[in-house]
Amino acid sequence: MPKKKVKDEKLSLKHLNDEQVEMFKKVSRSSNLRQISLIESTFKCELPVYFEGKKDNSLEFSVGGELRFRHFDPGEADGVVVYQWEVLAKAGEDEAVKLNSTYVVSYDVPDDCDEKMVLMFLEQVGRIACYPYFRNQVSQKSWEANVELPILPVLST
Repeated sequence: MPKKKVKDEKLSLKHLNDEQVEMFKKVSRSSNLRQISLIESTFKCELPVYFEGKKDNSLEFSVGGELRFRHFDPGEADGVVVYQWEVLAKAGEDEAVKLNSTYVVSYDVPDDCDEKMVLMFLEQVGRIACYPYFRNQVSQKSWEANVELPILPVLST
């Protein structure tokens, strides 16, 4: 995957003080999911590579996702994140199956919330919100291409 476009500090609940935890809870309680949209998707299946890898048991599977963009506009009560997900099946160095999908997740967020806490919320909750859509898409594409991609795991926080 290309390098992350989000360059600022990694936000984490682990490093919050009590006041920040309360601010995060306020964002969580008062924000409403507006939409989750698939905005880009590419799927490629090289059947000879896939079946050769399946035959000799050399297929290796990987899945990953990364934050591509996040934004909060207090004046518009608008919070947005973009996540890109990828699943890849390789036989040796050759790609057998690859699915890349990019999702936009948007929330209505009250303008009186702390910006840093809103961005943390968007980053963490947006990731969990769009992953089931990607997980479903992987299963659907696996079925459509008649390849046996493993069922993706459930995300933990």
